[in-house]
Amino acid sequence: MAHIDIRSRYRVGKYGVNLQGVDTIAVSSMVAENDNVVVVVDEIGKMECFSAMFRQTLLRVLASPNTVVGSIALKGDSFINAIKNRPDIRLIRVFEKNRDLLAEDVLCWCKGSAF
Repeated sequence: MAHIDIRSRYRVGKYGVNLQGVDTIAVSSMVAENDNVVVVVDEIGKMECFSAMFRQTLLRVLASPNTVVGSIALKGDSFINAIKNRPDIRLIRVFEKNRDLLAEDVLCWCKGSAF
């Protein structure tokens, strides 16, 4: 979805962004088949947020009954910051110290246990 050889007005550093690829691949991957599906969003970052369709779909997914697990940029624009500041969002910073334990913690959380 991004490459140094892509010519686009949407850029992240030296990479041009294929917005159609974001709309086709990233957006469709967020649409759950039913309410019992965990939606994984990897990632909510500058490149993805160039897409209005991605932003709209993400807001719909976050408002759905589905459990959503995702990664989000550490720094970001107002949209990213608004997602981070939602009362229904739990942020966990990943460090070398905690990264090996996170998969089990997230799995427990998805099953309804607190961690």
